Amino acid sequence: MTLVLSGELGAVKLGVDIDIYAHEYVPVQAGISSERLDVLAEPRGHVDGDVVESFYELFDVEREKMKAVIDEFVGEMKRVELKVAAHTGAGTHPLWRLAARVCALRDYSFSPEDAAPLWCRPWVRQLARYLYRLSPPGLREFAGPRGMVKIVRDLAPELLKYLAGHYVVKPHEDALQLIPLSLARHREAATELRDVLAETMRETAGNKALRMIEEKGRLDWGEYVETLEEELRQRLAVAK
Repeated sequence: MTLVLSGELGAVKLGVDIDIYAHEYVPVQAGISSERLDVLAEPRGHVDGDVVESFYELFDVEREKMKAVIDEFVGEMKRVELKVAAHTGAGTHPLWRLAARVCALRDYSFSPEDAAPLWCRPWVRQLARYLYRLSPPGLREFAGPRGMVKIVRDLAPELLKYLAGHYVVKPHEDALQLIPLSLARHREAATELRDVLAETMRETAGNKALRMIEEKGRLDWGEYVETLEEELRQRLAVAK
């Protein structure tokens, strides 16, 4: 099903096509995206003759108005309630409790630099997923997705403080609303976090892991995750 909307956003003359898929695997199988999606909203329009190709770009063109759009969007998610089928938890639920992730995309790759996060719920799990994707393959597997969730939960104050330097951060119970201060700041945050995580994991999987093995004769997963967490805490403290 496709919903078609149109309107104006400051200098932007904008229409929006919102595709709602019968199953999250449909866009993957259709080659639209490499990510499983329930909904994909795409803009069409122009700004003074320049074609609008993505919501991502609008944050630099009309940032204050986009900020108002995201605020209104979250407000609507709080007002709208949906009936959920029995096999997925029967009852009526507010939309904001059902929406796990909303991103502004530059393309369909979903690379962290090109997918500005606007809404995360539950935010610990979603941010852990985001950081895991930023981490270097071959090293991130030592802690794994479960270890990253624990690290994000334990380092919540440090991570929220870091995010506040690049986004407007608004908590909503177990969700986070994020609005990039600019696209450059979003890309800067993703690039810096990628570097910090790479340095952290190289140090932990190298010298510190060898020290654990020498002392105990084995690598204990719980101790490894705790060591990785402490190393990341120290590096976040000096990050921008």
